[in-house]
Amino acid sequence: MSTTASNALQSVQTYQESGLAYLGNTYAYIANANKKFLNFEKLTANLGDTVTFDTQPLFSGTSSLVANFGPAAQKVETLTVNKEYSVAFAFSAQQFIFNAKEYMEKFGKSAQRKLATQVEKDCLSNILTSTYRYFGDGTTEINSYGQLARALAYYRNYGHTNDGIKTFIPDISEPAIVNTGLNQFVLKRNEESAQSWEIGNYSGCDFLRSNLLPIQYSGSCGEKGDTLTVATIHRNSDNAIDYIVCSGVSTSTGDAVKAGDVFTFQDGVTGKQNVRFMTYEGQVPSSCPVQCLVTTTAAVSSGSVTINLSPLLYDLYAVETSAHNGTIDPDKAYLQNVNITITTGTQIKVAKSHIAGTIVDGNAAFLAMPQLPEEIPYPTANLVDPDSALSFRQYYGSKFAENTRGMVHDCIWGNRIVPQYAMRICFPLSVGGALT
Repeated sequence: MSTTASNALQSVQTYQESGLAYLGNTYAYIANANKKFLNFEKLTANLGDTVTFDTQPLFSGTSSLVANFGPAAQKVETLTVNKEYSVAFAFSAQQFIFNAKEYMEKFGKSAQRKLATQVEKDCLSNILTSTYRYFGDGTTEINSYGQLARALAYYRNYGHTNDGIKTFIPDISEPAIVNTGLNQFVLKRNEESAQSWEIGNYSGCDFLRSNLLPIQYSGSCGEKGDTLTVATIHRNSDNAIDYIVCSGVSTSTGDAVKAGDVFTFQDGVTGKQNVRFMTYEGQVPSSCPVQCLVTTTAAVSSGSVTINLSPLLYDLYAVETSAHNGTIDPDKAYLQNVNITITTGTQIKVAKSHIAGTIVDGNAAFLAMPQLPEEIPYPTANLVDPDSALSFRQYYGSKFAENTRGMVHDCIWGNRIVPQYAMRICFPLSVGGALT
């Protein structure tokens, strides 16, 4: 009977490139952002890290052919480049020549994708600081074409442009929406949806999916579903409401509301008229309930909470003449954004924690990304990531007498979503459901 000889053999392990594709993220915001000010540092006479740009001007008017010359209100927004990020790695000379030299292209590509993800994530986080109007409550699933149509209807009711609307939704929510649509008898749309399993363009809006949308973790009022009663109304020097004090907080400690929370003035309050936004242009009562963004985290105090809000609420009281007899001051008429005078006893409700999607109109989501200078004396190049189309700086060099060779990829950027052109969509944190 033969036996296997006890040979002294060597095992040699090699490292081979697999050819696997990179696991990436969606760059929906970057791809669709308004890049008019991408390199605004090159604009004539612009100094500093901020550029000011105009938005729609507003006017007052009068029901007469006798001209009453009122104010021309020029509205502006600012875009500031105040974000920076870098990815740096280093090798010894031995590591470089034996291990890394032939692999630097892949190291660089992965570093660029890391930068692009950071930029995309930061840009989308603006949803939490820029949007005051919203659809959904953080509890009810948004899983149908009908709900999307309602969201768009409310969005347009306040005011919209004809430049094209884009909606950013969680990628994990899209299958359920498409699936409910397939149950409707709409042959052409369903055929397209079934083949792509994407929403695509619907109701004049392009739907874009993202896996990097921000999450708003609400304070206790949102999580507990508290109905708060307005106990005190504070007005600034222009008589606009800048914060309210509310009673009815059910918890005794902790943050009652958090910056980034959103709330709605409730309908059907006994003895109170429903509060509605005025249309942005023309100041006509809309069908949209008044909604606000919480700008400052606030703790509960004796069952009450002070809520700093945005936008400033110019209700009827704020735009009346000094006599406050219901007569609107012509010089303030263009400021009115609430249909009636808000009084104590009005009730509000804060949305629960949610994944924040958004509707954006008129190319109002901006991205600026100035090109960084050469890092003299190190070799420097500006590279374009083929997936995100963003430009990043790359430079490399060695530390004198320290046997260290370093490579750096970095960038700076700024972004801005113009608030009146956007509306948040609150998807429950449970969106997508179980993996079944």
